[in-house]
Amino acid sequence: MAEQEQHNTPASNKITSTIKFPRFLRFVRWFIGIVTAIGILGFSLRPLLKSVLVKQLSAQLHRNVSVDGIDINPFALTAKITGVAVKETSGKEALGFDELFVNLSALSFAQAAPVVDEIRLQGLRIAVARVADGKYDISDLLEEWMKPSEPSPTPRFSINNIQLLDAKLVFDDQPVGKLHTVSDINLRLPFVSSMAYKADVHVTPHFSAKFGDSPILLEGRTKPFAEGRESEISLDVDRFNLATLQPYLPASIPLVFANGTVDSELKLVFKELSNQLFSLSMVGAVHLSELKVNESSGSPLIAWKKLDIEIDNADLVNQQFHIKGVTLDGLDANLAVNREGVLNVIALSEKMAGTPDKGKKPEANPAAKSLAWTLGEFRLTNGLLHWKDESNISLVQGKVRDLNVQVGKIDGKLLEPIEVVEASYQIDLGERMRVERMVAKSIKVDLHGHRVDVGEVSNTGTRARLLRNKEGKIEWVSSPLLKTVRKAGQELSDERPWVGSVGKLAINDLSLRIDDQATTPAAVQLIDGFNLTGENLSSEPNKKGTISLKSKVNQKGSLKVDGSVQIFPLLANLKVETLAIPLLPLQPYFGEQLNIALTRGQVSSKGDVISGARYSWAASIFVCSPWRSMWAKSR
Repeated sequence: MAEQEQHNTPASNKITSTIKFPRFLRFVRWFIGIVTAIGILGFSLRPLLKSVLVKQLSAQLHRNVSVDGIDINPFALTAKITGVAVKETSGKEALGFDELFVNLSALSFAQAAPVVDEIRLQGLRIAVARVADGKYDISDLLEEWMKPSEPSPTPRFSINNIQLLDAKLVFDDQPVGKLHTVSDINLRLPFVSSMAYKADVHVTPHFSAKFGDSPILLEGRTKPFAEGRESEISLDVDRFNLATLQPYLPASIPLVFANGTVDSELKLVFKELSNQLFSLSMVGAVHLSELKVNESSGSPLIAWKKLDIEIDNADLVNQQFHIKGVTLDGLDANLAVNREGVLNVIALSEKMAGTPDKGKKPEANPAAKSLAWTLGEFRLTNGLLHWKDESNISLVQGKVRDLNVQVGKIDGKLLEPIEVVEASYQIDLGERMRVERMVAKSIKVDLHGHRVDVGEVSNTGTRARLLRNKEGKIEWVSSPLLKTVRKAGQELSDERPWVGSVGKLAINDLSLRIDDQATTPAAVQLIDGFNLTGENLSSEPNKKGTISLKSKVNQKGSLKVDGSVQIFPLLANLKVETLAIPLLPLQPYFGEQLNIALTRGQVSSKGDVISGARYSWAASIFVCSPWRSMWAKSR
C-alpha cells in the first residue's frame, strides 16, 4: 500500500489528468486518423499512380511505356518504381531500368524545393541508333527538348547519395555498321545541389564501366583528416579528338568540328564545410589544341593552336567561378558581313538559338543564386583575323595579323575598370591600308564610369590610299553597314557620353595617297613621312594637351605644326609652317575660279592658328610662280 502511494506523485497525477483531458484525447484521435489516412491513401493509390505515370510518360516520350510496379511508403517518404520499359513502335526497347528508389526528405516541404536524401537507379538500359549523319531514332525527342526557350533561373534542388548501378548503353551506328557497347556502368556521387542543405552522405565518388572489353575505373579519394569531410574524383582526359563527335551532332547545329584535341586535369571536389553545409567544386585545367571549326557550308570559321583554361575554383552549388587564367595561342578567326549587313557569327548564333517563344515570359525566382565569376588574366598570342565586308559600296577585305593582347583581372560584375596591359597587331587591307605595327599599352576601360584611358599608343609604317570616285563618294575603309538588332524606339540604358584620354601618342612614317576622280583633271595628293607626337590628349572638358607634327606634302613640300589642343570645347593654339608646297597638284581645285593654268609653283607660309570661340590666323605667305614671287601677310 505504501509502495502504491509512492508512485502516485504529483507529477504522475498531472500526466494522468492530462491524458484524460478531452482536448488531448481529441488531438490523439485526430493524429491517429491523419496517420491512418496517409497510410491508406499511400498504399491504396498505387494502381492509380501507376496508370497516371504510364499515361504521362507515353505522352511525353511518344512511345509505349510499361511499368511493373510502384511501391510508396508515405511514412518513410520513399518510393520505388520497378520494371520500367520504353519501346519503339517496332517493339525494340529504347529505355528501361530494373528499379528506381527515391528517399525524399521531409525538408522538401519546408524548403519548397525537392530535397532527396538518397536516389538509386539500378539496371538502367539505353539503346540508341544513328540512322544517318545528325539523325537518330530518337531525333524527335532531341528536337523537342532542344527547342529554344526564354532563359530562366536555376531551379532549387538538392539530390544526395546518388547511385547508378549496373547500367548499360548500346549505340548502333548504322551508317558505318558498328555496334558500340558500354556496360557495367557504376556511378556514385555524394550529391548534386543548387542549394545549401545538410544530408547524411555515405557515398564516395566513383565511376567504373566497360567500353567493349576495356574496363575503366575512376575511384574517388576521401580526406578524413581535412577540416571537413572531403572527397574528390579526378576527371582526366588524354587527347580526345572532337572530330569523332561530328557525325553524332544534331543536324540543327550549323558547325563542323574538323579537328580539335581535348586534354584535362580536373578534380571534382565534394566537401563538407565547417558550417555543416556541403559544397561541390571543380579545380584544375582544360586544354583544347589544334581546333578547327567550319561553317556547315565548309567555310572556315575559327581555329587555334592551343587554348589553356586554368580553374582556380568553380563552386557549382553557389555558382561562384574563379578562373585563374585563360591563354589562347594561334587564333585564326573569320569575320564576314554579307550584302544584307548580317555578321556571320550573329547569323550562326541565331540559327543555334532558334526563335524563342515571344509570348512566354520567364518566371522570376528571387531566391535563385546569381552567377558570379572572376578572371585573373587573359592572354592572346599570335592571333589572325580575316575580315570581309560586302555591305558597303565596294568590297573591303583584309587581315589583322600578329594580334597579341594581355588583359588583367576582370570581375564579372564589371565594377572595377578592365585593365589591358598591352595590345598589338598589324593590319593588311591591301592598297587601301596597311599598318606595319600598332601598339597600345596601359589601357583602362571603365564601363560604369564611361571612360577609356590609354597610357601609350604608337603607330608605325601606315600606308593608306583613299579614293573619291567620279560621283564624289569616298571609297576607303568604311565601317560595315550592320543590320541593327535593336528594336525601333528602344532606348539605350545609359546615354552618358564617354570620355577618353591618351597619355602619349606617336605616329611614325605614315603615308597617305588621295586619288580624286571627281575633279577635272583628276587630282592626286601625296602625304608621306608623316610623324605626329602628342601628350595628355583627352576628350574631358577643359583638358589641354600638346601635339607636334611633321610631314612631306606632294613629295617636295613640307608641313610642320606645334602647339596645344583642347578637344572639348575645341581650342587650339598652334604654330603652322609650310615650305615649298607644290601648287600644280592643287590646281584642279582653283583653276576654274581663277581662270589660270599653272605650269609650276610653290607656296610657303608661317604663322599662328588660334581657334576656339573665335578663329584667327596670323601668317606670312610666300608664293613662287613662273611669273613672279609674291610675299604677303595675312591675318
